[in-house]
Amino acid sequence: TESYTDWNDRSNAEEWRANWAESCNQYLTPEQQIDHRSYERQGVEQVPTIHEGHVAHEMGDRSERVQTNNDIKAGNRDLSSLSATIAKIQEEARNLFRRIAELTELIRK
Repeated sequence: TESYTDWNDRSNAEEWRANWAESCNQYLTPEQQIDHRSYERQGVEQVPTIHEGHVAHEMGDRSERVQTNNDIKAGNRDLSSLSATIAKIQEEARNLFRRIAELTELIRK
């Protein structure tokens, strides 16, 4: 079969998504901006939710997809909290190492 359109060409999907994001972002505030790239490509440590669809959304918590997304969102909140705690611990460790270096220098003098 010969294709005369590029609808099924995967490389076009990337370009179309980028163009869609660019078009949308012209009308969105910086906090609302969208990014067509995956979380992984953005460097975001977050698990993506799954598409619910309007039927599952209307079903609410009775829908397995909605429950799955709620679990993912809870996990992402935990992950964010842990990441913040790790960042604080790393900053404290850097401060302690600096202080140890300063004290070591004082002892040598």
